Formats: sequence, C-alpha cells, structure tokens
Amino acid sequence: MKIKSFHLLLILAMASSVSCTKVAPAGPAGPQGATGPALTGVLQGFISHYDPSGAMITTDLAGVVVSIDETAQTATTDVNGFYSFTGLTTGVYNLSIKPITTTFNSVSATYCPTKIQSIAFTGGGNTYRNTSISLAPTGSVSSMVTNANASSIQISGVVSPVTSYNQEVIIYVGAPSSTTVDSSTTDFISYYTTSVAANTSSYSISIPVSDFYNLGYPSGGVANAYFAAYLIGKNLMASTYADLTTNRAIYTAISANSITSTVLIP
Repeated sequence: MKIKSFHLLLILAMASSVSCTKVAPAGPAGPQGATGPALTGVLQGFISHYDPSGAMITTDLAGVVVSIDETAQTATTDVNGFYSFTGLTTGVYNLSIKPITTTFNSVSATYCPTKIQSIAFTGGGNTYRNTSISLAPTGSVSSMVTNANASSIQISGVVSPVTSYNQEVIIYVGAPSSTTVDSSTTDFISYYTTSVAANTSSYSISIPVSDFYNLGYPSGGVANAYFAAYLIGKNLMASTYADLTTNRAIYTAISANSITSTVLIP
C-alpha cells in the first residue's frame, strides 16, 4: 500500500513538473523605436600619382577632381593630392576620380580615371579613403602571334616604342561564343599580364590549355579563342577598380590602341 502511494505521488509530481514547462504564446510586438539621428562628418583622403613605369610622381598633384556619384558634390585635390568632403550625412557613397591631362617626358599625357566604391560612411568624425591614379602608356602593342599545342597556348609579339623602363602588356580573352574581344567587361572573360624588359620590345606568355577548358571552351579543335593585347600602366593598382556587376578588374591606364589575334583551342 505504501508502494502504491509512493508511485501515485511520483506520477502526480511528474505531471505537475511537465505542466510547468509549457510555453505560453508570444505576446504582441512592442512599438518601433525612434530612428537615431543622422550624423555628419568628413570624407577625405589622398590620391597618389604614378607614371607608366610604376614610379610614384610627387609633383603637380593638384587639380584632380573627385565627385560623389550619389550627390554630384565635387572636390579638387590640393598640391599634396588631398581631397575633402565636409558635412556628409550617414550613408553609402561611391567616388569617381576624373581623368586629368598633364605633361610627361615633354609630351601630353593623361592620368586615367578610377573609382572608390561602396564606402560605408557612418559620420560623426573623419573617414579616410585613399586611392591612386596612373598615366596611360603612350605606346602600344604593335604585333601579336598566337600558337597552340596540346598543353598550352603561346602568345608573343612586340611593343613600341622601346622605353628605358619595364612595360606591362595585358591580354584579354574573349568568351567561347564571341568573335570579338576588347577591354570592356562585357567583352572578355579573363585576362593575363606579362612584362616587357627595359630597353627591349618583345613579350611572350604561355597559357595552359586547361585554363580555356575551365572558361568553357570545348576541346578537340572546334572553337577559336580571340585575344586583344594592350599596354597598361606598370602599377596595376593605380587607376584600377572592380566592376560591381561582373566583379572584373577594370584597368583604365591602358593604351588607346590594341592588336588582336585568334587561335584554335586543341
């Protein structure tokens, strides 16, 4: 009888314990809190200058125009390459750095444009964003020869004129279905760079055939790959930014003219 009473008390205790763990339905959400105040602040930075050889230029840094895409506000760099926007409110901003013409080695040359993108500006103080611009090469790629074997694509050629500094060649690759290619992000799917030694004119590069298969080219000699070659500034970070749609690098410090070639992918 005592055992039965103990079991009964145990069952009642368990039932009581289980009932205590029930969760009541959630109550209604509280009212939305007030939006915090928009803060103002300063967005500023320095713009470094480079020549086509990749050497930094430390004079004539004034006069570069920087604009905010979202507000159309502009600022102009001082003699130190410094720009500043004051009184900006909290937000996300994109800056455009405009091209500017100057003289380099006694000839007219252009500092090429670039962008500073997706700046999360909180305000309430100073935010710094630096970037760099490069002079466009005044020469060009004057020839390009492409050959293929079972393992690689060989590309070679010459640039002109010969310079006393190293030069840089960029070779864009067109899409498998395309018969044209240039430096536009919509017209290439990949690119390669190779250097030209100082006081010489020749360049060459060997690209594994597997790279083209990875880009979607079929094997078996049924598709041509198209190439376009340009000279670009030796400092690959200057006057360069990412296209936000394709996430491909845009090199604006690029020669005005290119040369093209094609080869059958084995």
